[in-house]
Amino acid sequence: MKKIVIPVILLSMCVVIHAQLPIKDALQKSGEILGQVYIPSIKLKQLVREGVDMPIINLGIAHWAGSAQPGQSGNMVLAGHRSTKTAPFYEIEKVQIGDLVLITKKDGMVVKYRVYEKFVVDPVKGWSIIYPPNDPEDAILTIFTCHPIGSKTKRFVVRAHFVAYEAPSSM
Repeated sequence: MKKIVIPVILLSMCVVIHAQLPIKDALQKSGEILGQVYIPSIKLKQLVREGVDMPIINLGIAHWAGSAQPGQSGNMVLAGHRSTKTAPFYEIEKVQIGDLVLITKKDGMVVKYRVYEKFVVDPVKGWSIIYPPNDPEDAILTIFTCHPIGSKTKRFVVRAHFVAYEAPSSM
């Protein structure tokens, strides 16, 4: 199956990015709840919905449809607001290298990621953050949001490597 790669501009986030699925794909408007993100170090616990259509991002954390699923090889991409609407990533800068990011899937399985880098990118030139990793077997998580707080001029990015699956009863 051939992947479709097209540039898209999300005007209210001022992001130019490429994705496996175009912005007009029905999955970008799905809004289906995929699970929940928990970042203990900043006490963030919020639902994750499928699709990066702006009404979905306005509800909280959005999964870029076509990017990897939790724990799957590839790049799982999550987006959310920093200082508007539910502002799930307001304190994302406080996340430290080595911190855990836990994603609980609908079936209760917990997928653990460990933060390995954080950085700031230009929204026009930095869209490569959603590309799959160089190693096709690697499973990473990319979280991005506007930066600095109250501005859309840059993107703050947190990257994490897949660590392990954990059964629902052990969390």
